[in-house]
Amino acid sequence: MFEDQNIPVAFLDKKGDAYTTTLVIAEGTGVEHASVIKLVRTYLDDLQEFNLVRFQIRPRLVGSYGGGDLEYAELNEPQATLILTYMRNNEVVREFKKRLVKAFYTLTHQPRNLDTTGPQPIYVVQNCHEGDGEDRLTTTTINSLTSAIEKLTAQLAIANRHNQEATQHPPKKPAPELAFLNAWWDCLADRNITANDLCRIINNQQCLALTQAATALFNLAGKNLTGTKLGTSLRTWSQQDFNGFCILNTGNKAKGSVIWRLERIQ
Repeated sequence: MFEDQNIPVAFLDKKGDAYTTTLVIAEGTGVEHASVIKLVRTYLDDLQEFNLVRFQIRPRLVGSYGGGDLEYAELNEPQATLILTYMRNNEVVREFKKRLVKAFYTLTHQPRNLDTTGPQPIYVVQNCHEGDGEDRLTTTTINSLTSAIEKLTAQLAIANRHNQEATQHPPKKPAPELAFLNAWWDCLADRNITANDLCRIINNQQCLALTQAATALFNLAGKNLTGTKLGTSLRTWSQQDFNGFCILNTGNKAKGSVIWRLERIQ
């Protein structure tokens, strides 16, 4: 959460359009970024009624939990407003909503004395990320000096908080559910599957690692896993985050059974 009220939560792009990011929303509401990006993917069709959602990739911060690049989304004012309405209200979320509304209003109504008679100066915001024995430099070019300073300030605030959390809180131990999801991901190339079909693969031991993970998780001890039991678990897991995994109800059915999708968002 942003304790410093001077840290910007909305920005202007090269065209002068206001936007924020899922990283800023996660920071401002105190919600895990994985939960915010999952919410965006779940309601992507709704959001894209207000223009395309722009997904971006950046290297993960040094010292943060997890490996690989981090995916986030840029949202315009209607998209950000809509996604916040889909989040559960509490005092922190309500305060951030008000702050973001004010930020968008300020950006979209502030006077813009742009000189269009000649080339505009380009300001560069750079981040250096260490990883795999080499430093990687990411560069963002911005036409407005004010926007460049605001963007850099926000990046530094988020980076400092993430680095502090990584130091204070060691990585969580893998949950039994996570072992099962990892086995599902590694064993099955098609991650769209019904609970009944997944049970058949497990019970017939078609993927040994998946069967072993399911046996430990559901305490099968020689018993078969039923589609009803697994389906109940999938519905519960669809409301949770497992270190980058998320489970989605696709809304489709096969032979009367719901098709579930396993996604990796980090």
